[in-house]
Amino acid sequence: MFKRLIILFCGVLMMCTATAASAATVTKLKNGLTVLIQEDKRFPLVSTRLYVHAGSGYEEPREAGISHVLEHMVFKGTKNYAKGQIAASIEELGGYLNAATSFDYTVYIADLPADAWQTGLKVLRDQAFFANIDAEELESEKKSYYFRTGAR
Repeated sequence: MFKRLIILFCGVLMMCTATAASAATVTKLKNGLTVLIQEDKRFPLVSTRLYVHAGSGYEEPREAGISHVLEHMVFKGTKNYAKGQIAASIEELGGYLNAATSFDYTVYIADLPADAWQTGLKVLRDQAFFANIDAEELESEKKSYYFRTGAR
């Protein structure tokens, strides 16, 4: 499963002052990460998305729901953020943090004031690469997920 967690792209929509949106630029980095940037100067906001190549369409029946469970787990603490600090680090800046899992991808979302864009990237990086997956917490999350959805 973890081998399938390939990052497809991280879209950063930087919105700064008071004119219309520009054309998007797409850059593929040496490590395979594709970065999309579209500047829109109408609002002083940055909207960051990290898309991961993981979803129910890639799961075997015995793994059903694991992409969604792992999506929840990365909010429970990372190397640099204790449980509860991840969302707080974004929200205290007036931002929004969320995630969603679909058939063929999981997306992590951080929307913040433009001058705090680095915090958004740091949080998403930590969630993707430095999540603390506690075994007991994982089992609890799996039971909760399967109870809510009737999966398995």
